[in-house]
Amino acid sequence: MSNNSVASSSHSPQGQTNFFPNATGFHIQGGEWNFVADNIINNYISKSDNKLLLEKLNPILNPARKQVYCVENTRVQILHRLCQWAQAPGSGLAWISGMAGTGKSAIAVSLAHHLREMHSLIELVTTFHCVRGHDTSDVKRLIPTISYYLAQSQTFSFYANNLIEKFNNQPTLQPTISPLHLQFQDLLNSSVLEVERQLQSGNRPVIIIIDGLDEWGSSYDQGVLVKHLFKLVESMVWLKIIITGRPQVEEAIVNSVTDVRKFLAIDLKYDDNADADIGTLIRHRLEVMNVRWVTHQEKVP
Repeated sequence: MSNNSVASSSHSPQGQTNFFPNATGFHIQGGEWNFVADNIINNYISKSDNKLLLEKLNPILNPARKQVYCVENTRVQILHRLCQWAQAPGSGLAWISGMAGTGKSAIAVSLAHHLREMHSLIELVTTFHCVRGHDTSDVKRLIPTISYYLAQSQTFSFYANNLIEKFNNQPTLQPTISPLHLQFQDLLNSSVLEVERQLQSGNRPVIIIIDGLDEWGSSYDQGVLVKHLFKLVESMVWLKIIITGRPQVEEAIVNSVTDVRKFLAIDLKYDDNADADIGTLIRHRLEVMNVRWVTHQEKVP
């Protein structure tokens, strides 16, 4: 159950804006890209190299941002299950399905917040909200945007250097006009990413949350995307993908799964705690309305 709000700038759940590099739970202004680790954003990329990445990847710097959190004491079991799943060896891709208004985005945002608090267990968390009519629904910009923000993390310094070298050696390469399968080949190459993690100490998971896949691309595009994402999680045990969307996307999801042991499906329609959560949500909203009414009455002369 969600407590809906939309923010024009990036805020923490407490309403505080986080602009400090090297701070756990840093939130990049201009996107729902939330990094967990002590070495979150770095200055190792020179201005000229970063300019090259911006020119070649054309990432979405000001996407629609969602600030929709689950009301306290709702979706507790689902959030707990997903946090446990994210740490489990062998997990790969989770699919959260639900009709409009069932709280998929609230779960995605709240889950990212919970995972960011698991500092010693999670390496990195990124979230991407697809909103139809905004840049985040542009098929050609999702993978380049993910690539750009991964490259901004100290965790993926080798990956960033690899991208920079690739663009310098192939000046005609333009990923943003390439079809999806070539974007994966050029940008999210599993062999490069795997070398990256071998250079890191430990094997804490990296989690990518894609919220609202039904608002991104066509059913064909969605199928291609999930197919290649699943290939990545099959080859990289440390990578976890969580996708939310309406039921019409389910066929594209299921048809892309080649190993059910790495797949988790959660249909919000069958949430046993939904009735209790709805009751909690209604009480919460009534309390908010009451506070607002009392405040208004106190201001009336």
